[in-house]
Amino acid sequence: MKLWFAADIPSQSFGGVSRSMSELARGLKSRGHTVHIITGSPRAAGNYLVFAARLGFRFIRFFFSRPDWILARSTDAVFCALIIRLFRLNTGILLHNHGWEECVYDAEKRLPHSVLSNPTTWKSFVVRFPLLRLTLKTCTVCMSGTVHETRFLKAKYPALAHKLLYLPNGVTEQELAPWKNRDACPPDFLFVGNTTWKKNLLHAAGVFSYIKERHADARLFCVGTGLDDTALSGYIGCRCEGIVTIRSVPFEEMLHWYGRCPFMLAPSRYEGGHPLAILEAMASGVLVFASAIPSHTEILRNGVNGYCISGVDAEHDARYILEKLPLAVNRDIRARAVETAKRNRWQRQVSRLERVLCRNR
Repeated sequence: MKLWFAADIPSQSFGGVSRSMSELARGLKSRGHTVHIITGSPRAAGNYLVFAARLGFRFIRFFFSRPDWILARSTDAVFCALIIRLFRLNTGILLHNHGWEECVYDAEKRLPHSVLSNPTTWKSFVVRFPLLRLTLKTCTVCMSGTVHETRFLKAKYPALAHKLLYLPNGVTEQELAPWKNRDACPPDFLFVGNTTWKKNLLHAAGVFSYIKERHADARLFCVGTGLDDTALSGYIGCRCEGIVTIRSVPFEEMLHWYGRCPFMLAPSRYEGGHPLAILEAMASGVLVFASAIPSHTEILRNGVNGYCISGVDAEHDARYILEKLPLAVNRDIRARAVETAKRNRWQRQVSRLERVLCRNR
């Protein structure tokens, strides 16, 4: 089959959307399919309507050598879907849901306005949400990365439930998980993400400031923040001692950080799929402390393959983490985390996606 993956993201992005597309595309290519990845400009994503229009023009330009499937994020393939409907073409549209915007808005409503960065605006209600519903109505299938969002969409759009499927993110299996059989570990913590309200970096910094009082040699490595030291200091205030920021890290260098830090802090308020960083950390035997949101608890069971924290009360979470750090049972928890990662390997997700694409031809 001939496949297009499309998303209005920077072509040099190291985020979850880019990683998911790259891994799925690589897996499908290895099985003999022809795959093209289409992204936005090199540095920053542009206007999503412009990207969708350009994708539509590209589809028209390649009309006689058009793909069998377009796998596109959010509203990025809306014009392609309309063209396909208009001319009754046999190209399929897979709406790759990396975080349904209406579900995100529901999460925003439960939070104080003061913590929201880039909240949903009136433009989303007037343009984005209607286009998103139109894309769902005109697509062939809609793929969500969590059970939670799949159920959300089925409840909100029961007439379209037959289009909805669950296909989570995967992870590359690690032959030598560096922390799997380790008992004594340095108090080094890893945070992966930017400064949006979803990732909750301020809470991670607050938790770490309490941990630092008990462990003077503790460090928190914040990877992918997009900030340098000066900007991070201004963002989190006076809690910077022991915190190291790394602005951006390519995919292939992330293994270094999972091997560098035996513990992970993941206090996200919202994730559109099973977080790649958590899955990759678990594959390395990292002990994960994650907020108890649905996208986390679908893969992380408290006290079994990781630990759940509140993500709200920094002092409470810090005390909880300090209690868990010296426990002998952590060795077993790390081993079970590795097994969880193996069950979520990319090869399995690629097989599931390939079956969906072949079944709907």
